[in-house]
Amino acid sequence: MEEVSALKERIEQLRQEHASLADKLGVTDEAVDQSFRRRIGLLHEYNGLKDIALMLLDKYAGETCMTKKEVFEKFDLDNEVE
Repeated sequence: MEEVSALKERIEQLRQEHASLADKLGVTDEAVDQSFRRRIGLLHEYNGLKDIALMLLDKYAGETCMTKKEVFEKFDLDNEVE
């Protein structure tokens, strides 16, 4: 039981510290949410563009009778992209 009480106190302490720092920096929950939504949107856009690029590279590989690995090497691309 003491451990639970100690953890609850620590949580409250951290919440107060968070509120103090956010106030000091002028950061609002709304600004954080907006930044998060923007970041997620940019990640979706990036992933869509990456998918298109991979489809084009795959099509190029088929048209030139090369493997994807060979195409990646030809264009000096990182194989980790897939």
